[in-house]
Amino acid sequence: MIRKLLEIKNLDMFKDYRWDVDIPEFERFNIIYGWNGSGKTTLSHLFSALETGELTAYPDLKYRIETDEGEYSQGMAYGKQIRVFNQNYISENIDVLACKTNPIFILGEENRKLSVKINADEKKLRGDPENPDDLGMLRELELHKRDLQQNGENRGGIFTNVARIISSILVGTSTRT
Repeated sequence: MIRKLLEIKNLDMFKDYRWDVDIPEFERFNIIYGWNGSGKTTLSHLFSALETGELTAYPDLKYRIETDEGEYSQGMAYGKQIRVFNQNYISENIDVLACKTNPIFILGEENRKLSVKINADEKKLRGDPENPDDLGMLRELELHKRDLQQNGENRGGIFTNVARIISSILVGTSTRT
């Protein structure tokens, strides 16, 4: 378990940070809060990067953390899962489907990908509400059925007329003979 952030250098506002002796050690669960611009998001990026030991957006970053297992620094993978709930987590793992009812939350990267696929399939099926020319497959099917029905009715009328002509010819022929 992480106990302290011994030092952080070259990470946005943390140019040369050192852990103050008055700050209590981290516990199993920790909430970091503060004013806007106080470094919460920056720290969340550092915590997110500890699993791999790299934070590519900050190539000059130097840090040392104290854990139950010893000290770790940049380039060393911490090897334990760290869950950081920040805006990046929300963007990557939570999708809110806009519905007429209460919103549905999709959790997890795999489920979010499925949600995107479902939305694309729905758009194919029902059409794009933002594009009036895109009717969707259901509406196109409905229009084709209507066309077939009209063509069938037209054929029926044509066949009826042909039958009348044939009948009148036959009746006319039989009466002349």
